[in-house]
Amino acid sequence: MSNRRSLACSDLFHQLPTSRRRKRLQGAVIRWRRTDDGSQAGHAELELQRDFMNEAGKASVFAVGDIHSIEYGDDTFFIRVTGGDVETKKTLRFDLEKKSVQIADRAQGQR
Repeated sequence: MSNRRSLACSDLFHQLPTSRRRKRLQGAVIRWRRTDDGSQAGHAELELQRDFMNEAGKASVFAVGDIHSIEYGDDTFFIRVTGGDVETKKTLRFDLEKKSVQIADRAQGQR
């Protein structure tokens, strides 16, 4: 089974050490906390805030600006409810190893 990622705010799941990854039956969700003050352009430091399984029949809520990554299998089905068309917005893409952040424009197909 190949894995796909839904990366609403980040591309962080596969940057975790293998020992931190879980076998996925439904979907692994990771919430991140930004620890720097955001004052240096292109720089970001994150720490793992919480990781959990988003089980069948359960829902997760993310506020504007929440940093999260979602890992799910090919046979996973999920419904995303948003307060607007997030596919027309810009989002942040984080790299743990490089301690960097970039702005991606979803309207231009950047993810």
